[in-house]
Amino acid sequence: MFTRAFPDISKSDINIAGGKGASLGEMTRAGIPVPPGFVVLTGAFEKFLEETNMEVEIHVALNNVSVETIETVSGASEKIQTMMLSRKMPREVADEIKRAFDKLGVVIAAVRSSATAEDGEEGLEEVSSEKRESRKLSDEQIVELAKLVARIETHYGFPVDVEWALENGVFYITQSRPITTLSSCQ
Repeated sequence: MFTRAFPDISKSDINIAGGKGASLGEMTRAGIPVPPGFVVLTGAFEKFLEETNMEVEIHVALNNVSVETIETVSGASEKIQTMMLSRKMPREVADEIKRAFDKLGVVIAAVRSSATAEDGEEGLEEVSSEKRESRKLSDEQIVELAKLVARIETHYGFPVDVEWALENGVFYITQSRPITTLSSCQ
């Protein structure tokens, strides 16, 4: 099994679904509005490594890394990325991902990688001051969103940082993670 739908994932699946995937699954199971989706599990990556025989090449690239020199880290990262992009995804994995996508029944979807280095500034653009300063949510929507966040915090038992989307008047939670930077004097 290389994919799992959000309703079939819980916070205990963090090792196979990653932190974000486990969180989205957990919230789905708790009845929190999350867009429909699925996670590509770590087993898909393991199958990719197994079928492409890349492990030795990756270890060779990593052996040349010095943690004191960022250039060696960047160089190894680029080399490994190039290797991975040049290999073909195993048919079994690709077919399962396609089936999971087809089950969603949507035309457009967002794909989120777990690579934090990909959270760059691509796609950002200047917004006019008029748009920046205009109000985006009504008072009712602000209250609704606050109640939704409070519900998530109650479920998890700690304060959360939440990312959300609003489509056709419905809020969807796209990410929730613990707030770790609160000062002790609240």
